[in-house]
Amino acid sequence: LVKNDDLVIATHGRAIWILDDLTPLHQIKDGLEPESDFLLAPRPARRIALPLSFPYRPGDGKNYRMVSGEIAPFYERESSTGHLQHTYVAAGTNPPRGVSVTYFLHEEPRDDVTLAFQDANGNLIKQFSSVGDEGVKVSTRAGMNRFVWDMRYPDVEGETGMVGPLAPPGDYRVQLTIGDSTQVRPFIIYKDSRVTVSDEDLRSQYDLLMKIGDSIRETNEAVGWIRSSRRRIEEWEARVGNGQMLSQFSTSATRIKSDLSSIEEQLVQILGPNPQKPPPARMGQKLLSLSEVVASGDFPPTTQALQVFDNYEMELDRQLGRLERIRKEDLPALQNLLK
Repeated sequence: LVKNDDLVIATHGRAIWILDDLTPLHQIKDGLEPESDFLLAPRPARRIALPLSFPYRPGDGKNYRMVSGEIAPFYERESSTGHLQHTYVAAGTNPPRGVSVTYFLHEEPRDDVTLAFQDANGNLIKQFSSVGDEGVKVSTRAGMNRFVWDMRYPDVEGETGMVGPLAPPGDYRVQLTIGDSTQVRPFIIYKDSRVTVSDEDLRSQYDLLMKIGDSIRETNEAVGWIRSSRRRIEEWEARVGNGQMLSQFSTSATRIKSDLSSIEEQLVQILGPNPQKPPPARMGQKLLSLSEVVASGDFPPTTQALQVFDNYEMELDRQLGRLERIRKEDLPALQNLLK
């Protein structure tokens, strides 16, 4: 049976075997040049939202996971491109969750190979390369290759990290670049057929998650600037010798450092000497917790989630306003005093 471009073979006894995704075979014709590289159009992908789990990495050897109410043992290994693959001992393996991109290289290229995923207007979402030591890489092996994009936008990195949101349903493009050669193919992401909300609802969820991510980035950038500025002031203090203006400089520097620390303590948790008594959650952690609630399933943001985000935004703007005054007024005044 061929169903949804998958080939299913069964013996009507115990055995069943599925070959996922026949669309590469449908696109290969006798007229294709074997001496050229080509990118095949990905088949439509289903957007399956799963709650984010703890950052648990299985160890070496046999591991266990609950699958459809049963405990299934599996082994985990990392492919040459950085993809994590699970091999189940007593359970079938699902097809990769994401957009599967198939491309053919007639020989291993000397140039860098990149795969860029774009929205319908050609705006870059995420790009992967064959070079680099970290993250998922693009294979340059001669012959047929497959790359799976997990449909997520870039993560937020820094003091507070956030997993990028899933791409909402819609039209997208993938671009294969090898040296000066570029090929582009369109593809579609559909919502989960079991989900009753509209595409517009999922778009509103995506929009809020992107705003939360931008706010977390602002928070991380502010914390980084605070810490670098404080180090710079401490370096100035170490260089200032005895003099008539030492007292005035020292007083101004101490006040600015205190103000910076006050803002920092509102943006991120600053652990004290007793780790069993951590401070309350601060702005970065609050925004991260909100993002996890908003992304916990396929539904539009609730009214409460939108109101909470507005409250966090007002508080973040207030702290960033304090920081901007230090940046534009206090630090230049301290620099002039130092001169």
